[in-house]
Amino acid sequence: MPQRFLRPGLRTSPRWNSVSHEAARLYIALLTQVDDWGRYDGRNAILWADAFTVWNEMHPDLYVSPHRNVELCAELGRALLVFFYEVDGRRYVQLLQWQERHRGVKSKWPEPPPQTAPQLSAAPRSGFLPPSPSPSPSPSSIKDTRARARARLIDGKIKTGLNPNPAFAALKLANRIIANETGWHYDNCKVDGDRLNPASLQTVILPFVERLSEKKILSCWSQAVHQAHAAKVDKLARNATAYAVECFKQQLQPRDRT
Repeated sequence: MPQRFLRPGLRTSPRWNSVSHEAARLYIALLTQVDDWGRYDGRNAILWADAFTVWNEMHPDLYVSPHRNVELCAELGRALLVFFYEVDGRRYVQLLQWQERHRGVKSKWPEPPPQTAPQLSAAPRSGFLPPSPSPSPSPSSIKDTRARARARLIDGKIKTGLNPNPAFAALKLANRIIANETGWHYDNCKVDGDRLNPASLQTVILPFVERLSEKKILSCWSQAVHQAHAAKVDKLARNATAYAVECFKQQLQPRDRT
């Protein structure tokens, strides 16, 4: 594992400062574990152990549970700091704001599937560069100025709702759903949010993200949850969560007005 140092700009990064203290701790732990491509094992048990084993031992009164870690991962995803994906049934994580120079010829971890992976080269910056190995070659002033200008442009588009990358917009909505931001998960709801996968939801949302508003997409999900809950109660569906995703696909489809 290469040595890395945090650049001062991290302290004033809007994206990093938008997350909770616990999520920020998890992000720092990730920075020390990812390879030169910004990738790492995305299983919750691994991430939780890396970030909070010692913390929980030293601060039992502030214990961070594995379930809480799932919420923190979703929080980092909503802030567009990380992207979770699956390859052959196994979960991985990719840091989206990554400009590390590669010391090898191949990443230790598989690449995100092309149909769900955001355009990493166009990932929105937060006014800082991620940690780099020491020593690290410094970019030219002209190149650095252009990078900062592009970062401001992308950040401006996101703040005004004009996301430059549909994959990012779909991923953001997927994480909002999983985090229950709209309150779709209610008491005794048969749809289990912990079993939802961001990459799978992103795949469903992506074809519609430029045709439907965020409000409409989130409304379709709420309707799908009610359908799946009713189907589970009536014993018409064995897996309410999977059924909700299928209902979500149908809800997103345009209605025949004839």
